[in-house]
Amino acid sequence: MKFIVFSFVCILSLPVLGDQWLAGDLHVHSVHSGGDSYVRELSLHAQKIGLNFYAVTDHDNKMKGAPLAWSEIREQDVDGVSVLYGMEWTSGDKWTNSIGHLNIWSDRPFLYEKFWKSNLLRDLHLLEEARREAGVLLSVNHPRAVGFSWELDYPQHFDAMEIWNGPFSLSRSNLAYRDWKERLQNDEHVLAVGGSDIHKIKRDSHTRMGHPTTWVRGKSHSSSHVMQALSEGRVVLTADPYILPPDLSLYDAHSEQLLGQIGDQLYTHGLFYLRLKLPKNAYSGVAFKELLLYRNGKLLKKLKVDEKRIFAVKDRVEQREKVSYFLELRGENKGALWGDSDILAITNPIYINF
Repeated sequence: MKFIVFSFVCILSLPVLGDQWLAGDLHVHSVHSGGDSYVRELSLHAQKIGLNFYAVTDHDNKMKGAPLAWSEIREQDVDGVSVLYGMEWTSGDKWTNSIGHLNIWSDRPFLYEKFWKSNLLRDLHLLEEARREAGVLLSVNHPRAVGFSWELDYPQHFDAMEIWNGPFSLSRSNLAYRDWKERLQNDEHVLAVGGSDIHKIKRDSHTRMGHPTTWVRGKSHSSSHVMQALSEGRVVLTADPYILPPDLSLYDAHSEQLLGQIGDQLYTHGLFYLRLKLPKNAYSGVAFKELLLYRNGKLLKKLKVDEKRIFAVKDRVEQREKVSYFLELRGENKGALWGDSDILAITNPIYINF
């Protein structure tokens, strides 16, 4: 049987040689919004647990719209750790009766006055205007967590969904992961991120920094390279910093040429195979059991993990068909908080014809 593979492939932003996986936490609070640590203390803790970056995302309503931690970010100098300038847009007069939270990230300080005004007025059009002017990334936080869900309309242009939040986890009242998969089923292109939402690092807490970990594939841990990797979708989520990212790659089934990796956008059709690669097992408390490959948000293939670390799955994409592939790794994690779900990692998709 013969088959024809479309020979011209347009690839956007294939990772260059030298890119590396960098571990981070995109949802961290300081002393300015209920936390117990200043930025330098947070950076030292991040360094201790192996994170390369994190974002300070203090509640704006705790500071009346003033980003109090940003002066500390400019002064922090902990080796190997970069800090993103962030805020958590927190609607309502108290976080306990909020009707929506958003994280806002940048690699540099930006004017926050218009964001704060949009919060006070609950004006999403003004929020969109502030986002465009500042050139920031915007993420809807824990959108389906009971008591803390996103109750407003979705902003027209939001960059990410926080599908894995530390206190709510994947197994406790957070349906955001399911909603994200439904968006993929509807041919939407939305970045999936995670964040610990950590407030207390100096005592036992309901979460820990880096639980979950957001990994980005970039040239370095500098804030600008982290932001670039986020904007390009080169992102994998793992339960903690000690579980390394699994890999998903797309190859031409005829020539075996590498066409795309996590976050890539391709314009092509034909017969392909997807390579699923397990990470090295980081510590004895983790056991890999299953790899699940999703196509357009629906399960395509479930593979039992044995001694092999690399698996291949063939699939065909028709001309102009919109297809997204992402990978989920399941297993056992004895170090999981709250006896969390058996999901150890979730990659962002490879997108075709979007």
